[in-house]
Amino acid sequence: MNLQQLEYIVAVDKFRHFAQAARSCGVAQSTLSALIQKLEAELGLSIFDRRKHKVYPTEAGAEIIAQAKMTLYHAAQIEGIAESHRNGPSGRVRLGITHTAASCIVPGLFSYMSQRYPDIDISIDIADDKSLAERVRLTETDMAILTLPIEDETLEEIPIYKEQLIIYSSGTDRGREWKHVSGSIDDLIRIVDANGGYARIPESYTRYLTDNQKKNIRQDDLKRYIEVGMVIRRDFMMDSLVHILTDAVKSIMK
Repeated sequence: MNLQQLEYIVAVDKFRHFAQAARSCGVAQSTLSALIQKLEAELGLSIFDRRKHKVYPTEAGAEIIAQAKMTLYHAAQIEGIAESHRNGPSGRVRLGITHTAASCIVPGLFSYMSQRYPDIDISIDIADDKSLAERVRLTETDMAILTLPIEDETLEEIPIYKEQLIIYSSGTDRGREWKHVSGSIDDLIRIVDANGGYARIPESYTRYLTDNQKKNIRQDDLKRYIEVGMVIRRDFMMDSLVHILTDAVKSIMK
């Protein structure tokens, strides 16, 4: 058993298709299939049920794949720690950001990191709070910036900043309140502009509004705030990356 075999079974589980999994791993399908079959023979059971159009893990296979994800997660952290000690802050980070925070953070994050930490490669995954927390828990994302609290004892919350929500209206605060469920804050603003009503948006987003749009800003009498923070697994070992990214967000949100 080796890490390559574990990577292959995780890829097949993700795509539920051997050919697509092989392409994602950059190998021939025959190579991937042979190594998975070798692992199954070593373990003495089938990891996948191949009788259907889509490939599905067996009951035992699902348990094995879950452990494979954990093993690959910890192996990646060991490699990252070693690389950071050899070359300074470096490596790949899978960063999740909630829709609300992404609109304010992402525009400045890449320039901040490229200027100060050019050897850190960040991939961004934008989704809702619940989905991102689940991806961190399942090791599919290394860390996530989202709205606190998340109330998950398996994850650690690191507060970064708190900000007030303000009203963006179509000229009057009356009418429907549009809630932010998915998509960007810019999408929410366009909905208000096209349909009337109002929405609550983070105060920091006003820097991206046009002069005409800024005329539609109202203070919220209810004085509502959101707290945004970093969420990681409690067994995440790369503390230096957490500090670097939380400092980056604090700098961007000043």
